Amino acid sequence: MKADLIINNIGSLVTPYIYPPVKGVDMNKVLNISNAFISIKDGLILDFGDFDYSKYVGKDTVIHDAESLLVIPGLIDSHTHLVHGGSREHEFALKVAGVPYLEILEKGGGIHSTVTSTRESSKEELYNKALKSLNEMLMLGVTTLEAKSGYGLNLKTEIKQLEVAKELSLNHSIDIISTYLGAHATPPEFKDNKKGYIESVIRDLKIIKEKDLAKFVDVFCEDSVFNIDESRKILTNAIELGFEVKIHADEIVSLGGGGLAVDIGASSADHLMAVSENDECSQE
Repeated sequence: MKADLIINNIGSLVTPYIYPPVKGVDMNKVLNISNAFISIKDGLILDFGDFDYSKYVGKDTVIHDAESLLVIPGLIDSHTHLVHGGSREHEFALKVAGVPYLEILEKGGGIHSTVTSTRESSKEELYNKALKSLNEMLMLGVTTLEAKSGYGLNLKTEIKQLEVAKELSLNHSIDIISTYLGAHATPPEFKDNKKGYIESVIRDLKIIKEKDLAKFVDVFCEDSVFNIDESRKILTNAIELGFEVKIHADEIVSLGGGGLAVDIGASSADHLMAVSENDECSQE
């Protein structure tokens, strides 16, 4: 089979070789091939190595000289909040001083600060801000990323975030997979009606699905945010609608979010800085 594209004169081709998922010491096992090539057909790799690639060269094959540079697989960033307004660098000094994140959140900072900025930003402003981030990430080798919403905390702004992510995925060379994170926090307007907000998130799931704006649904399962039962309720409804699910779990307090992730078959459980080996779940 002849290749559409051959990248030759690669100084160092570095690639993992163990079929994923990979853990432990196997994560350090990579091949480093000098003076290498990669042959590509229909967007898929035909072959690679440091041997004669002439059998893959046809009359229409494009040969690209890598000029002895390093070549690695595209990086995947599996947890980003790509589309958002404002910035929270001013909170860094508070964190360094030891102020707990949940205290910052309670005083209107953290997620709530970004929610205010995101609600006030136009779709164009969000697009341009996220585009700048994407361009920087691409320069660092990122070719695929997951983009969460979660800075709207109302249907209008959550849809705005997800629509921006969808447009960027169509217009940018980085592939973007979107996640609906309506349950990122309880917004100020529902401060005294958390149950009402959870019900609104569940209702909104149907609209997000109908508009085909997200593949995944996520919940911030954390003390003073959404507890185990609340998180399970939201994610179970998402699964019933055909979403895949993720969970922010056990970042600050060990609530059992890691066990919940296993129990419901979540694609990932993120943060996990306070995860416990004693989490209970129904799966072995």
